Amino acid sequence: MNYNHISEEKSTKNNKACYCSRATENARVISIFEMSTDELMQTTSMARYKLNEENPEYKRLRNEIVRIVKQYPNLDNIYGTNPTLELTKEECKMLQKMMELKLKIQIFDELEILKQGAIITHLYLEERGLIKENS
Repeated sequence: MNYNHISEEKSTKNNKACYCSRATENARVISIFEMSTDELMQTTSMARYKLNEENPEYKRLRNEIVRIVKQYPNLDNIYGTNPTLELTKEECKMLQKMMELKLKIQIFDELEILKQGAIITHLYLEERGLIKENS
C-alpha cells in the first residue's frame, strides 16, 4: 500500500470529534504500526498543534517558556555547543522553572499522543471487524 498521501480527516463517531490519519486514495485507516517515522512525527506535530490551539493551559505554559527565554537569552543557548556557558543565580532559578514547565508540557504531549494512538488503533481494529461500535 502507498501511504504517501496522508491527510487529516475529522471523524464524529458518537458525537465525539477526533482526528486520525487516513490514506486519501482509498480511505483506509492506517495502523500506527504501518506508519513511517515521518508519518508518526506528523501525527505528533498535529497533536501538539491541536493542544496549542485548543488547550489554554498548554498555551499558557508554552508562552511562559517563551517569556522566560526572552527575558534570559542565555537560557536559549543552554542546549548549544558552548560547554563553558555560565549562568547567574537568577538564570539558574529560571532554568529550573523552565524545565518544570517543559515537563508539564511533555505530560500534555504524551497524553494527547496516547489518546490519538488509541483512537487510530480503535478505528483500525473496527475497520478490520475485530471490534464493533456500540450502538
